[in-house]
Amino acid sequence: MVGIDSIEAGNLAFAPNSTDDTTIPAPQGEDVTFTIVQSNGSNDTSVMGELNAWHMSMGALDSFVAPDSDWGHYMTTIDGNEAPADYSWWWKLHYWEETNKSWVESAVGMDSLVNKQHILWAPNSTEASTIPAPDEYMVHKLGVVYADGSTELLDARYYNMGNVSAIEHSKRRILSKRYRLFWI
Repeated sequence: MVGIDSIEAGNLAFAPNSTDDTTIPAPQGEDVTFTIVQSNGSNDTSVMGELNAWHMSMGALDSFVAPDSDWGHYMTTIDGNEAPADYSWWWKLHYWEETNKSWVESAVGMDSLVNKQHILWAPNSTEASTIPAPDEYMVHKLGVVYADGSTELLDARYYNMGNVSAIEHSKRRILSKRYRLFWI
């Protein structure tokens, strides 16, 4: 068994410590998958085509509420800061546009925003040009602008691993939150 930060990209399975490794189903096909084995022995396997802003948010934020709906996930609360029910403001998703070196409001929801190096959540009234640019030395980050105007950058740095993509960062962060990790 190895730690999550030692794993290269590939098929992953998570299971309770009591799981017999031979009961974990082998991956099928060429797509990257991850499998979660429950304590009752049942399992769920998902194909990981590409990670989106939902996955990145789940991987970077320790405390948030983003219910699923017929139209996908939507952000309601970050770190205890809940958007009001009267919709006087709401959480708006932004992404860093490398070409123009600027934050851009996403025209799609978090389930549809893919292949972005940096994302940021801010109240909808936040002017994108006032949001600080990601620092060059930070490898991967997710920014949050709270309703009171304060900001927070959540980041992960990797050492002795070369370049780690934002997708790998999110996978590792998401999958390291619980369960034991297996290399398949």
